[in-house]
Amino acid sequence: MLNSFLKSNLLTQFVSVFDVLFALIVVAPLVVTFWSTTWMLYDAFILPSDPVVSGFVSWAFGFFGQMILMFHQDAIKRFLNFEKRSFLNIFCLKLYALFLGHTFVSFWRGVWMCVDATSSKDLGVVCSNIVQNIITLMIMKAFRNTLVPPFIVLTDTREQYSMRTLLEKHKADGSFRYFFDCMTTMFVEMLVAFIWHDFWFIHDSNIFPHDLFYSALSSLVFGYSLALICFTIQSCVGAVCEKHDDQKVFIFDVFAMVSLLSAINVWRGVWSFVAYFTDGNKEWILILNTLAWGLLMIVNCTFSLSAKDVLKDAEKPGKCCTEFETRYLTKMLFKKTDEKSDVTRNISTRL
Repeated sequence: MLNSFLKSNLLTQFVSVFDVLFALIVVAPLVVTFWSTTWMLYDAFILPSDPVVSGFVSWAFGFFGQMILMFHQDAIKRFLNFEKRSFLNIFCLKLYALFLGHTFVSFWRGVWMCVDATSSKDLGVVCSNIVQNIITLMIMKAFRNTLVPPFIVLTDTREQYSMRTLLEKHKADGSFRYFFDCMTTMFVEMLVAFIWHDFWFIHDSNIFPHDLFYSALSSLVFGYSLALICFTIQSCVGAVCEKHDDQKVFIFDVFAMVSLLSAINVWRGVWSFVAYFTDGNKEWILILNTLAWGLLMIVNCTFSLSAKDVLKDAEKPGKCCTEFETRYLTKMLFKKTDEKSDVTRNISTRL
């Protein structure tokens, strides 16, 4: 009776709507608030008098921090011991997620500040850079990695503690091959940061550049409106990909581009509002940072801070290739029933 109710169409639709609203209203604002306040704290305490050196220090911490975590995944898994559920074990797991989140914020801040210091402010040059970086990611079939919350919600489950690389190599394949894979993964992340930076610059220059409040509000309204459209049509786009399988990567990339514009505006809107209301007050920034982290721990979504898996475009079969990874309540409700179905299926196979 319970299984049939859980798998009813009505409940499935309700859960799907809840997952979308949860990603848009809860996870995305919390993640952006954590990123923005962490970034502001770095600005205040990491060599604030020398932005270039500050950016380099930030980049170095993020780059080497992620490389170390990727190279020592097996040791980290053994140390964290996922099977234990003691308070100390859970604390260590959350601490790992926090450190991972800081490496991502730090790496992006370093790349961002280096681009600010070296790149041209000419709109034509900026647009040319965007096109070049987008084409590079599309050739690598890695454009999907430009997407962040609200289009990705990562829960703190066991499988999320490993960091997936672009070429999916392992240390067993050889240290050099795995090192090259890790470097390629970091290169993809850097290209994503370039694209975000240039789009953000265009928005800053053209959307109420002298009025932070209305600039933030405009981005927020446009971003959330476009996000709702993307969530609404993802199944339709998936059906088109299934019908035109030979062109599904291109179709997916176009859809991902629209989703990227939405995500950038959502992030810019929330980020700007945080900057507007905190007004550089370090105490308020620290309070918001702690609050965002605490709420993400409560809802069990601390890994949403770091889109640590480098994914390939349209790698899922059929119409599933356009599905956003936002299944929060879905995983909670259907996990046990799916596990029971798997057990029953295994027993039937043995018989």
